Amino acid sequence: MNIEIKGKDVELKFGMKFIRELDEKFKHKLGDSVVDQFGLSVSIGVPMIMAGDPTVLADFLYYGTNYMKSGRPTPTDIDDYIDGVEDIDAVYDEVIEELKKSNACGKQAIAAEEAMKEEQAKAQLNSTTK
Repeated sequence: MNIEIKGKDVELKFGMKFIRELDEKFKHKLGDSVVDQFGLSVSIGVPMIMAGDPTVLADFLYYGTNYMKSGRPTPTDIDDYIDGVEDIDAVYDEVIEELKKSNACGKQAIAAEEAMKEEQAKAQLNSTTK
């Protein structure tokens, strides 16, 4: 997946290094005991992205650039990208699709997406039966 930041084409990679760094970020947010399973940040983050959480989207985009040795966008650059992109819904969708294609986090992303869809279906069923 590529995005344009400050006129520069930036490739995002959702591999092992991405998961490790994202897990560390989630440990700081949620506590060490909550995030003790490798890749749990993906399982937690995918439903949040599907729900339209821009802060989690920003984290995923930022940590997708962690392989860059120089010229890596800053978190502020990522925020500015999110604020200025024309079709933010397409970005959410593309991130989910790229995560599902990743060798490192594909299975977790697919499982998290399926669980989210099941919960949405249950909620919709409950709201129509009331």
